[in-house]
Amino acid sequence: MSRGTFEFKDNCVNWVINEEKKYEDIKEALKDSLNVKVFYLGYEYDFSEMSSFKSLQVIYIKSMDEMTFHIKNFKNLIALRINEGLIKLSPLIGELTLLRELNLSDCKLKSLPKEIGRLTNLRYLFLDDNELKTLPKEIGNMKNLRYLFISNNQLESLPEEIGQLGNLEELWLETNQIKSIPKSIGNCKKLKYVHMSGNLLMDVPVEINNIESLVYFRITSNKIPQEKLKELKKKIPKLSY
Repeated sequence: MSRGTFEFKDNCVNWVINEEKKYEDIKEALKDSLNVKVFYLGYEYDFSEMSSFKSLQVIYIKSMDEMTFHIKNFKNLIALRINEGLIKLSPLIGELTLLRELNLSDCKLKSLPKEIGRLTNLRYLFLDDNELKTLPKEIGNMKNLRYLFISNNQLESLPEEIGQLGNLEELWLETNQIKSIPKSIGNCKKLKYVHMSGNLLMDVPVEINNIESLVYFRITSNKIPQEKLKELKKKIPKLSY
């Protein structure tokens, strides 16, 4: 199981980096702003200076309440990570069409803008540990999405459009309040691992058997009676409980 393609050190230091040099003094980095590729913020920062870094490909912000920088200035971004504190995601997120990884784990998001569906190059989407109750149907437009992590939220359902994610390999939905799974999930032909433990499921669609690549579909700690689980296991051998 992959947790993303970009790793960062976890401390409270601001630094930026180009292909040859790392700057711990952002003022110094401004002199070479067009070559800076990675922007790491471990503490509060005056985002007005960020617009000078036109070639940024990776932004990691350890904590912020709102997106106070102009997203549309960073059309070359391939990875954006904001962990802790973010309350609302701007609809302008849809402008970052080259994004391959979006990590918004450990924030306070209650909803997602429909414009997130414009991120058609996205491979990794991390939304763990938020307060999401629904997902926009436009999430089905993310045709290249491989890994979707939304554990520890308040989701009550999944959109039918989840079945349009034909390249999805891993789906993590543990510890939500999901009561049912759309039959369309059977169209996710490349799914290997599904984690739905700790939900409110009463049943599982047999269409899961259409997913030949499936390794397991984990449904521990749901509302399905033990006898029914045994019956479902016979129909869906890849179920794990």
